[in-house]
Amino acid sequence: MSKHAAHDAQVSPSELDQFFHFLQCQLRMEARHCMQEELELQDQQARAIWPHFEEWVQPNLGKKEKWMPFHTVLGAHELFIVENIHHNPELRWDDKCKFLAMFVFRAHCRGTIFREAQLPYMRGQDFWRDPVSYFKENGKITQSMLSYRKKTGHPLQTSAFLAIPERLCQDDDENLAKNVAQRTRTLLEVAEQLWPILHNSSLASVEKFEEISRTIQAAYRLGETWAKMLMVSIDIAYPKEQLLANSCDVGVGALKALQRLFNGKCALDLRDALRRATRAANESQRRAAKGFWLLLGQVEAMAKKRFAKLPLVLRQVNTGHGQVSAVTMQVQLCEWRQFMDHLTKAGASVLTSAGLMYDDEEGQLEPAQKYRRVTGKRRQGKADNGLPEAGSDSEDDKPLLYLGKAQPEAPKTAVAVKAEPARSPLPPLEGHEAAFIQQKRDLLREMKGKKDRAKKLLQAAEKALKSADSTHQSLKVQVRDAMSQRCTCQEALNQAELQVSEHSDLLQQSQLDWDSLEETFNQLDARFANLATDSNSEECASMPALAERLSMASSARQLQMATFRDVVQDEWEALQDKHEKLQEKHLDLTRKSDMAMTKLRDAKEEVSCKMKALNTAKQTCIEARRAVVRRRVEWMTIETQVVALQELVIDSLSSA
Repeated sequence: MSKHAAHDAQVSPSELDQFFHFLQCQLRMEARHCMQEELELQDQQARAIWPHFEEWVQPNLGKKEKWMPFHTVLGAHELFIVENIHHNPELRWDDKCKFLAMFVFRAHCRGTIFREAQLPYMRGQDFWRDPVSYFKENGKITQSMLSYRKKTGHPLQTSAFLAIPERLCQDDDENLAKNVAQRTRTLLEVAEQLWPILHNSSLASVEKFEEISRTIQAAYRLGETWAKMLMVSIDIAYPKEQLLANSCDVGVGALKALQRLFNGKCALDLRDALRRATRAANESQRRAAKGFWLLLGQVEAMAKKRFAKLPLVLRQVNTGHGQVSAVTMQVQLCEWRQFMDHLTKAGASVLTSAGLMYDDEEGQLEPAQKYRRVTGKRRQGKADNGLPEAGSDSEDDKPLLYLGKAQPEAPKTAVAVKAEPARSPLPPLEGHEAAFIQQKRDLLREMKGKKDRAKKLLQAAEKALKSADSTHQSLKVQVRDAMSQRCTCQEALNQAELQVSEHSDLLQQSQLDWDSLEETFNQLDARFANLATDSNSEECASMPALAERLSMASSARQLQMATFRDVVQDEWEALQDKHEKLQEKHLDLTRKSDMAMTKLRDAKEEVSCKMKALNTAKQTCIEARRAVVRRRVEWMTIETQVVALQELVIDSLSSA
């Protein structure tokens, strides 16, 4: 199938009807589970599939937390975030703290873990100064989660997560706690990057969506499903941004259901296909769609009454007619796919109470025998025209048949014991019939060639993705090393600057001591000179005995003063030498500080270069992931066509 043909593919009305019947069951269960209200389904075919819906949804309620109602905000995890983070009057957090706390919870989606092992630490101001440090291997919250696990034995993450924890250590409990902590660190780093993007007033909603999606998927072990899940939480918390009004990442879980709506001819651009499917659902005027919109109004009225004190919930339960958002469509397609898988595993044959199935709005009926079972296995009987009925092994070709009376098994038993009549020889093929079969065989051969080429392209894309991931991981290690080197240089610079500062103080004190001794020495010199003058005073000229005594005393004083002067001079000279040595050491430390500054500058430049290379590698990984998705969709689409052509050739040969 060409890209142009895929782009022109239309949503199947019959598949869309089945999707609307499923949504009506979703709304009834939402009223029962979230609002404790009972609603009756008016649509006959929605009532028919309700028993199978209940059988599917019951195991996913409660502790498993796997069921998502029609209104995403009423899902177990999203409602917990709204009630316990955004609208919790006990928490004095600003908007950014609530934003980060939302990502902390999303790392595990377990309310008990958040309240008992994490929230006690998150209430303090110290936590918000460096949240990531609390989730390091020996961080306080990491140890708190480990203690909780060993004490209670309860899981540290929701069972809705299918990811298998990495093996980080031998002890299973410690390994699980470290995995949750590692994921939390990654999400907190992502949240810090998303916060300025979300509040960048120069970006349009679509630009913010693209930038946020790219940033999430560039993080370690976060793909499109994580981008979708986190984007939903952000969109609920900040409805005015309209991030998911018209666009949404298509997770792996919704891919098969989206293909089903397009009869296996889904466009390679999954976002565009989701937009077109959403538009078709909003514009549908068929009976199933009308029943859905009628029921939706009733359920939203109940929700507004039930959650009147939660403004963020009220913003989400106010859907205008024909205004289902792309994100709601994506989430419900994922739920529909799970329901279809349940029917496939159960092998349910789903019919109306009359054993017939409505084909159009006028109520015309077709024999139920013309429809395959949900399992997709080929029937062994024959249709009304006497030809073997075609089947398909592709899950995208398996329609949801309607619940009710199953076909009686008695005719099958009768056919099994009844001897087959002798077959008459097959008539020879006419020229145009043989040409038709040959044409289909040639087309089948061509499509098989396309399928093989598509498979090779898919394998090449997967190899490129693996290489890009390897490069990305290698660059992450290099960035960590460069950042570690930068930290080492920063510490060396800080130490050098501290030493320079301390020696500057010593040098200054030495200068003061030197100046003080110098002044003392000068004063001693002056006094020594005065003593010499006083000893020859004229006043003692008439008293020779006294003059002699004064002369002897003056000589003694001069001798003592000279001795003291010599001591002070020695101290002054020693202090001068010490001062000069301090000056030299100060110059040496200053040079070391300058060298440390140069090394730090080089380390910062290296980190900057590595970060640019890492961002490039992240973008390459994102593009490689998208290429893999495109190739996989293309291969699956061609596979569907090959199966259909094989059945057509077999049926043509059988009819001939």
